[in-house]
Amino acid sequence: MKLSTTHSKWWLPAWLVVSGLLMAVAFLGGTLVDSPLQDAVQNSEREIQATWAVELRSAAPEVEPIEGSVRSGARIEAGASIGAGEEATREVVTATSAAVGDRVSSGDAPVFVSSRPLILLALRVPLYRDLHPGDVGEDVTDLQQALRDLGLYAGTADGEYGARTAVAVKSLYERHHATPPSPAEESVEAVKQLEAELKQKREELTQIEVEIERAATPEQGVPEPMATDDPMFSEASEDEADATTTDVLVELRAAAQRAVEQLEEDLSDARTATLTWLPQSEILAIPAGTSTVASVQPLGTILDQEESPVISLAAGIPYIEARIRVDQAPDFTKGSPVSVALVGNESEPLNGTVRRVGEFTDGSEVEGDSAFPGYLLGVSVNDGEIPSEGESVLIRPKQKVAEVSGPSVPLTALRQDAEGPYVLVAPPSHPESSEGSEPRHVAVQPLLQDGGFVILEEGELTEGMNVILEGSG
Repeated sequence: MKLSTTHSKWWLPAWLVVSGLLMAVAFLGGTLVDSPLQDAVQNSEREIQATWAVELRSAAPEVEPIEGSVRSGARIEAGASIGAGEEATREVVTATSAAVGDRVSSGDAPVFVSSRPLILLALRVPLYRDLHPGDVGEDVTDLQQALRDLGLYAGTADGEYGARTAVAVKSLYERHHATPPSPAEESVEAVKQLEAELKQKREELTQIEVEIERAATPEQGVPEPMATDDPMFSEASEDEADATTTDVLVELRAAAQRAVEQLEEDLSDARTATLTWLPQSEILAIPAGTSTVASVQPLGTILDQEESPVISLAAGIPYIEARIRVDQAPDFTKGSPVSVALVGNESEPLNGTVRRVGEFTDGSEVEGDSAFPGYLLGVSVNDGEIPSEGESVLIRPKQKVAEVSGPSVPLTALRQDAEGPYVLVAPPSHPESSEGSEPRHVAVQPLLQDGGFVILEEGELTEGMNVILEGSG
């Protein structure tokens, strides 16, 4: 059967149209459906928001040690003229009995200059004058007390430099095999002169006593009348002459006795003046207790006024000085126990105590690494031998440090802007998606870092909140 020519003409165009429509639909469907490769590319470009749930945490802070250095007490120095005898024409160190680091105390003589000792005495005030027998004053009282403490003086500290004080000073010198200071030549001559005058006056007194005895004894004969131009004596009877002569002799005896007594008193004073005296140049005043030799000139050193001191002492008990920051102050309160160890040798720490916490300063008065706002700390060592002056030590508190508690987040959640530290809190729903509400900015105050976390001060951030970690979307 033959198709009609008319039917064959319209069938072919219709088929072409339908085929074209089907191809268009297929193409459109292909553009709307993603292929696996396209999904992988899109997923690689998508930002993933990493979060962490806030949790409560407690931890004890690890207190870092503070570095300090050993300091001595007040420095006491003796210049070149100290200890040099008046007769010396050159000041030379002729003997030393102490080395740097040695402990010395009142009564010691650590150095000799030109064969004269430099004697240490525990005096409240340094001597400001030479002390001689007969001197009176508070400086004499101070000297007597120092000599009593040394067991050299048993008298009362009355402030009068007498014979007992002089004997004690002489003993002080003899203790160090040193010749006591010699008296002045004029004092020695004064004693000799008074001794001669006293001898003569005593002889006169003895002669008068003999004459009076003869006048009172008849069998010895009547003494010849004393030569006189007084008519009263020339016209007197023999009995009257005897009586008058006796009265004159008695008056002469009384006058001679007064002269002898005065000469004896003057001689006693003169002899006192020749007793041992104390030159201020041979005494170095130190506080009570022990001092440490910080420096001493070696044997044979020729001294002059421009050179270093003959000897330098660190008086008082050495202590440790350090500076602490404001945040460290609660761990180093006055009276709190600490451990002290040499830098580089912390295996054998010593026990110490915080004795002083100074006033707050901004650190401008300090040089070097300690020039920061804070407090000056003074620490004493309770047992063992304190390190040498200038050595560096590490100081740690021994008391238990209080734990810090609060909400904690990973360090990577902590951010910083001009206003301070903060975290971003993820939206309540779908925190892994960037869609929805924006993350919330919450200011925080860090208290303590504990490993990879930081404990925060309690505030708006609470347990369970999700914070966005740094670097996530």
